[in-house]
Amino acid sequence: MSSLEKVVAVFRQPEAAESAREQVKSAAGLDDRQMRIVGPRIAHAPHEGADTGDSAGRDTLHAHLVSAFGGLLLGTIAWAALEITGVVVVASTPVPSLVGLALFGATLGFLLGGAFTADREPSLPRIGRWALVVHPLTRALLESALAALRATGAPVACTA
Repeated sequence: MSSLEKVVAVFRQPEAAESAREQVKSAAGLDDRQMRIVGPRIAHAPHEGADTGDSAGRDTLHAHLVSAFGGLLLGTIAWAALEITGVVVVASTPVPSLVGLALFGATLGFLLGGAFTADREPSLPRIGRWALVVHPLTRALLESALAALRATGAPVACTA
């Protein structure tokens, strides 16, 4: 039997996965290197007084509006530079070209506003499923691990 064979049980709570780990450890005699609990990424819990994300919408809106205004200004400056240099298209249609370049700059600013918005961690860090993955090295350990995991009532799968 190769160490590539695995037994997996899926749990709703990390505590249940940890409890099953201890049961498999005592029933099958496996060590910690042969078992791993895999689950969703755990968000960092905010420290007291930290921003918990209530202002995330306001921050996002602020970043987008500020960058859109900056893009509008850059588009207007680009139009003025083209007007001063005497570009024929801009000189022959000053108002439409001003509107076009200003709106193009504002649109790019809105898009770049997302780059300046801080990513927020989810406020509920333990959403999802947790799996206990067991790597038994022998057929006897495989059978013991399967029996211990099936006793937990969790869904169990095996690669053997």
